[in-house]
Amino acid sequence: MNIVITRIIRIIKKNIILCFSLLCLIYSCNNEQFTSVIEEVPFVNLQDPYRTLPDYKFTVSTATLKSIYEKNGVQYPDSFIRYPVSFHRLVYTTTYKGEQISASGAIVIPICPQIAADIVSFQHGTMFADNDAPSNAITDELPFFNEYILFIPDYIGYGASNDILHPYFVYQPTVNSVIDMIKAGKKYLDENHVPYNPDKLFLTGHSEGGYVTVAVQKELETNPVYGLKVTASAPSAGPYDIELIGRLIFQNNNYPSPSYLLLILMAYNDYYNWQRPVTDFFQKPYSFIAKSLLNGNLNEDEINQHLTTNLNFLIDSTFLKNYRDDGEPEFKKLFLLNSVNNWATKTPTRFYHGTSDNVVPFEISQKTYESFIENGSDTSVVKLVALSGIGHDYLPAYRLILKWFETFR
Repeated sequence: MNIVITRIIRIIKKNIILCFSLLCLIYSCNNEQFTSVIEEVPFVNLQDPYRTLPDYKFTVSTATLKSIYEKNGVQYPDSFIRYPVSFHRLVYTTTYKGEQISASGAIVIPICPQIAADIVSFQHGTMFADNDAPSNAITDELPFFNEYILFIPDYIGYGASNDILHPYFVYQPTVNSVIDMIKAGKKYLDENHVPYNPDKLFLTGHSEGGYVTVAVQKELETNPVYGLKVTASAPSAGPYDIELIGRLIFQNNNYPSPSYLLLILMAYNDYYNWQRPVTDFFQKPYSFIAKSLLNGNLNEDEINQHLTTNLNFLIDSTFLKNYRDDGEPEFKKLFLLNSVNNWATKTPTRFYHGTSDNVVPFEISQKTYESFIENGSDTSVVKLVALSGIGHDYLPAYRLILKWFETFR
């Protein structure tokens, strides 16, 4: 009897530890890595058919998911959380600057073996801390697609490739890492006999993830890959036209998240091997700390605290003047080259964007939608969903995206 009680207590403790770790992740109440919870976490009456999979990390029950969302201010979680999930880390090979490297991502599998689930490739938004990489943690966005198998690439620069500065808004390494993740993910499912629907592939993502979603969609339509036909694509609040958003940002004196400017200026300088000094882009004292802020240990808010939102104090005055005028042609040329707005898709696509977004202006999605139509996309295939009064928030969009994806099932 005492042995049974002891086992029950151990199970309860492990559940409490997992729940506490998830809540700490969402509220960032400490710096403890969620990957510290790497043992198989048992749940009472939970049958996990995928427990023997390699790189298995843990399961999360529906009760835990619902509790997390309720505490995070999400109402009526029962409407979209139906299954417990098992969480897996995947390391695979991709191409960066013509060389093979290791990249990583997460696979989240609903524990419902009677259902051959569809696949959603979920592209995350801008991140800075490596602890936030999908393969290292569960984000609060994932359960909105609870009935799907989720492939969530870390992107190059995080997880297994965190020794590389993330090529922020650089088209080719971005699409390489995501498409290779999808191919590797399907191979992982096949080899481990996980049932899934091979005929359905959905794409979605918010902010940087919105850009990545459209980039991957474009690449798969331009250079088709066998077995990877996109069923539907739902990008949200993405900076698809990088050249335009550059103009919109630099024509103003303030920008609410200067960490984004830090990352894109440093990333382009690094990826294209310009070797320009940091003082070409940033004024003192920010030029002294720019590189150290991108060491993978700080998140967006922490980086922003070390910077200023006033561009006249943050950005080098010569660079700012030149960019606002006819200067910095190389930056502008490459921003245009890496943009994903000027083409025509045949895939059912819905752009979602808050009309009050002050990080990525609504104008970006409006003009991208218009560009798609002008280039030949049918208005019955491509639509723009304006979220009235919404800022740079993913929750309103994801609720609508989930309902739209369900119409294809």
